[in-house]
Amino acid sequence: MNGENYMERLLRLCFGLALVLGMAGKAAADCAAIDQPDPASCYRTASSRCSLGTPGSFSSVCTESDGTAGANFSIPLDLRRIGAGWATWSTPPWAEEPNPTGNLVVGFNGGGTTLTVTLTADASIAGMEIEQNIFDTEYVTTAVFKDAGGATVATISRSMLGRAGARLFGVECSDRVVHSIQITIDPSAQGFAIAQVRSDRFSAGLDPITNPNPPVDVPSDAEMNTDY
Repeated sequence: MNGENYMERLLRLCFGLALVLGMAGKAAADCAAIDQPDPASCYRTASSRCSLGTPGSFSSVCTESDGTAGANFSIPLDLRRIGAGWATWSTPPWAEEPNPTGNLVVGFNGGGTTLTVTLTADASIAGMEIEQNIFDTEYVTTAVFKDAGGATVATISRSMLGRAGARLFGVECSDRVVHSIQITIDPSAQGFAIAQVRSDRFSAGLDPITNPNPPVDVPSDAEMNTDY
């Protein structure tokens, strides 16, 4: 198609005619939940990640590679590395990195029950990995994907553990309808962390972790990720 850029072509291949109709305003958008960040999937190949920031600081914004804001957080997140303030994360097929220990930056919500991630540009693909704080009791985490008018376009609810239990909460939609993602969790989980924030509207993002550090030796008496 004349004037069509690489990302538009890729999205059209991923979603086919439904995306073309959705962009033309002739059909309502459909959103499919994605639970594994397969590197060959449209979720990965047609989106990029933004940067949470520097560990040891607080951040209310996820920054694109050109320095602009790709997403804003409703509360400042406490940025930590795996093994330095946050004990564990999961590995493929449930997470992107083969062993993110010591390299992956996560944003902890301070033990609260909610967080809203608002994108600066409405997206067809959006999501992030989420892990609860408490290790060995499952609590339900829910991510509600909303459009610019506040209407729900998709809802994902999952039970997970905090000990290497991070899971993907992502969607692929047939139109650019995702404006915000509202995350809630049971108060007994004592908070959660997010990482790998993705959108098809972000500019080319973070490089993958190619030289992960060795696994963290989590203390036997640890009961939550923030114990480490």
